[in-house]
Amino acid sequence: AAEKAGIIKAGVPVVGWPQGPEAQAVIEARCAELGCPLAVADLAALRVGAVEADGQGGLVRPFAYRGRPYATALLGSYQPANAAVALEAAEALGRQGWAIPPAARQQGIAAARWPGRFEVLPTLPGGPTFVVDGGHNAQGAAALVDSLADVLAGGDAADLSGAVAFVVGAMGDKDYAAMLAAIAPMAKR
Repeated sequence: AAEKAGIIKAGVPVVGWPQGPEAQAVIEARCAELGCPLAVADLAALRVGAVEADGQGGLVRPFAYRGRPYATALLGSYQPANAAVALEAAEALGRQGWAIPPAARQQGIAAARWPGRFEVLPTLPGGPTFVVDGGHNAQGAAALVDSLADVLAGGDAADLSGAVAFVVGAMGDKDYAAMLAAIAPMAKR
């Protein structure tokens, strides 16, 4: 946390993801030391819906943050929380004089695309579902498992036990054994 907090600049607002108590204390201390206002996404104020068709042949994940509705084409189970951090950043910018109206925030969340990050590719009717994900560590593999369970099995990873064919590539310096261990319960091959 201390290394990450090294990027904080004096007097500049800081927006972050909720951390564990020890890491949060380090960040808060650094912000106090440098006179930086700190905003942290309130994940308790996040309500996430199930992935659904967008009416145009794609998929979206609806969610609400602080009572406002949003929909994102970023389907990873973690993306609404990432969007909450972005929305907190928009709030922080608003306090700095940047006018970002609610409709622009909704449009920005809806328009966001991240090729290769839990990207569900278009398929032929009745064909298999293809997902491309660029996760490159054990945490990314765990997020992939959560997202696959969420999108393909309504949140129940057990429903996908032995059901998914994976093609995996990783550099030798990555902890590929931990990555493979995370996805193995779902792997058909």
